Amino acid sequence: MKFLFDFYTQTDLMILVLFFIVLTASLILNWKKISFRFNAIEYDSVQRIHKDKTDVPRMGGLILFVGLVCCLFINVDIDPWLNKELKPIFLLLLLCNIPLFLVALREDIKYDVSPSLRLIAILLSSSIFILTQPYGLPTIDIPYIGHFLNIPIVGILFFTIAHAGYCNGMNLIDGSNGLAGMVVFTTLLSIGFVSFMLSDLVILYIVLIFLSFIGIFLIFNYPWGSIFLGDSGAYLWGSLLASLTIILYSRHDVPTWGAVVILFYPSIEMVFSYIRKKYQKRNPLHPDPDHMHLKLYFVIERSVSRARVANCLVMPMISIIWLTPAMIIPWVFSDGILSMLSIIFLSILYFGFYWALPTKNKIKA
Repeated sequence: MKFLFDFYTQTDLMILVLFFIVLTASLILNWKKISFRFNAIEYDSVQRIHKDKTDVPRMGGLILFVGLVCCLFINVDIDPWLNKELKPIFLLLLLCNIPLFLVALREDIKYDVSPSLRLIAILLSSSIFILTQPYGLPTIDIPYIGHFLNIPIVGILFFTIAHAGYCNGMNLIDGSNGLAGMVVFTTLLSIGFVSFMLSDLVILYIVLIFLSFIGIFLIFNYPWGSIFLGDSGAYLWGSLLASLTIILYSRHDVPTWGAVVILFYPSIEMVFSYIRKKYQKRNPLHPDPDHMHLKLYFVIERSVSRARVANCLVMPMISIIWLTPAMIIPWVFSDGILSMLSIIFLSILYFGFYWALPTKNKIKA
């Protein structure tokens, strides 16, 4: 593991990490003055469970975007040749996410961006990435329809929708302290492990840098929530994780079912939420309190009668859902059949947990 020590002790990376910490702390300490200048209003939503957090910055996305800009100036001293490959990827990830980031940042500050406009921005950023990334698209090995999905134009549409869906899924699970952050952290670990096993140092080093970012965020975010990801942070992390996974599986001939295992929780949350709302004749773009982490929160809140404590308990108590994919992927990433069986197992786990929890209305009744 010497390369990890060598990597994290590089001067450029240490300066970037220090800058990331100082920027985060500065936003937290000065947020009241900053929000006053922005004329920010108090946020309210049926999904809002931070009842005592009216002045917490939702600037996790802004900090991440600034960190992404700074990544353009990092030099990897231990492998100088990697700089030629790393910087174009960082530039790609930065440029393609500008539409998504700007619209979501407006929502974090003003809370006045419609769901339709956010969806358009996500689709635009996703399509820019899919059309401009130079590595091609992974081969889709779904029985019977895989050959159809691998037709170039169909594949572009499929991956654009999948990429955008994952971005939105990451936003859906962002509600309690530490939950989205730990999902990002374990997803990065999974991508990093697969890239290490495939000797893809480019993706591995990007993962190590991003692990530094999300690790610092979690220090400030969990357990008491001094800063939130916000829509910009959730969408941006979703885009980065989906993009890294697509690039990794495009560069290597491994079963793409492993990618579904890696990205499982936000993906199934997005798909199930859409189907559930359509079945209930609700608008899929509108929020509701029936997501898994919210159902669990209301159960815990009734038991402990303290909203803040209940919020902090959601992440560890739901760990069986977000941690299991990272525990499974080392054993199945190279085998398509095992990956498919893992997805079935994870789905049973998810729906069993979800339907075991009562809805908010039943708890109050």
